[in-house]
Amino acid sequence: MSPDEDAQLRALFSDAVADVDPHDRLGEIRRRTSQRPRRSRRRPLLVVLGAGTATAAVVAITALAADFRDDRDAPAASGPTEYPGAVYFVSETSVGARLFREFQPLPATDDIAVRTLDALQQMEVDAGPVDNDYDTGWPDGSFTAVSVDQTSITVQVGAVALSAPADVPADTAALGVQQAVHTADAAVGQPLPVTFEHAGAPVTELLGTKVEQPALRNTRVEAPVNINDPVEGLEVGDVLAVRGQVTPVSAERADTVAWEVHDATGATQVAGTTPVTEFAWQMTLEVGNLARGRYTLVVWPDVDDEAVAGAIDTRSFVLR
Repeated sequence: MSPDEDAQLRALFSDAVADVDPHDRLGEIRRRTSQRPRRSRRRPLLVVLGAGTATAAVVAITALAADFRDDRDAPAASGPTEYPGAVYFVSETSVGARLFREFQPLPATDDIAVRTLDALQQMEVDAGPVDNDYDTGWPDGSFTAVSVDQTSITVQVGAVALSAPADVPADTAALGVQQAVHTADAAVGQPLPVTFEHAGAPVTELLGTKVEQPALRNTRVEAPVNINDPVEGLEVGDVLAVRGQVTPVSAERADTVAWEVHDATGATQVAGTTPVTEFAWQMTLEVGNLARGRYTLVVWPDVDDEAVAGAIDTRSFVLR
C-alpha cells in the first residue's frame, strides 16, 4: 500500500469513528443545523445497493450511531434516527482552495447507497455547510441516485450539475468533483473510485470542469488543518473539547498545531500548541475563567513554511 493510499484509509477511518468521543453530542449538531432552512426530500430517488459492500468502517458507522443519540431529543421508537455524517465543503486558504470536512446530522440507515446519497445531497446549495467560512458549488438537484458495489460507486447527477453554476467561484467549482468523491467515500467507508453519470451515461464535465472517469480520492486537496469538533456555534460550559486533523501539503510535516482563542474584539485570550499523532490532534481547553460570550478558536499547522502556517481553520463557540 502506498503512503497516499495509507493516508486515504486513515482519513476514512477518521470519517467513520471521529465522533466516538463522549464530548460530542448529535443533539448539539442538530440544534445548530435546525436553525437553517432545510429542503423537503420529496423528489424520486433511485438507490441500488450491491451485495457484500459492508466494510469494517461502514459497520462501525452503523454500530456507533446509537452512541450519538441525544436522549433529550430521541424519539420513543427504538434505534437512532440520525447519525453525524461527514460532508466536505470548500474554503480558501493561504495555499489555495481546499476541502474541509463538517459533520452534519443525516438520517440513520443500514443502506449504504441511501446513506451516500443523503450525504451528497447535503453538499447542495440549499442545504450546504453550517460554518459560513465553507462553501459549495453544487446546485439543488445535482445528485439524484447512487449505486454501490464492492469495487465502485456510481452517482447519477441531474442536468443542473453539468454546467458551471452562476456566482460560484471557479476554485469552488473546480474542487466540486473531489468534494463529491470525498463525501461519497466517507459515507461508504472506503476509498472507492466514483463514476458520475447523467441519464445513465458517463459525463465529461461537472460544474463546467472536465472530469476524468472514474474519479479517485485525492488527499492533496484536503485542508492543511481541519477542526472536526466542536460544531460551529456550540454553547459550552467550563470545558471545550476540540479535535481535528492535518494533511501534509509540503515536505515539512506538522508535528504540532498552534491555536488561539479570540474574543469578540479579536484579542487573544488563550493560546498554545497541541501535538499531532497519526495526522490527528485533540485537546481539552479550560475556558471557565473567561467572560461569558462568543469566542473564535483559530488553529493552524505549527510549521516554518509561512504559506502552510497561514492555512487556518476557525470555529466559533459561545461560553454560557
